[in-house]
Amino acid sequence: MCAPLRRAQIYALGFVSVFDQITESLPEDERKQIFRAYIDALGDKPEKFRKDAELLEKEASALPGPEALIPDANGTALQVRQWQTRILVLSGRL
Repeated sequence: MCAPLRRAQIYALGFVSVFDQITESLPEDERKQIFRAYIDALGDKPEKFRKDAELLEKEASALPGPEALIPDANGTALQVRQWQTRILVLSGRL
């Protein structure tokens, strides 16, 4: 996996959220095995993916509202990271 993708917490949060919803009917041990296999295949670490998702979710839940998630090069630390991710996406590097 390319380095910028690993740093994009929003990608981790999106993937983990969808994965958990899709696999919620499976036994927990099977879910963990599938998750590990998929993330390993991407060349990343499953624990890091989950941690990145949890950190972003925690940080976002403490914000006053959705407008605080808008990417802004001069905003909060979260908004700056979102801005950087946006730039990577627009440049084709993510």
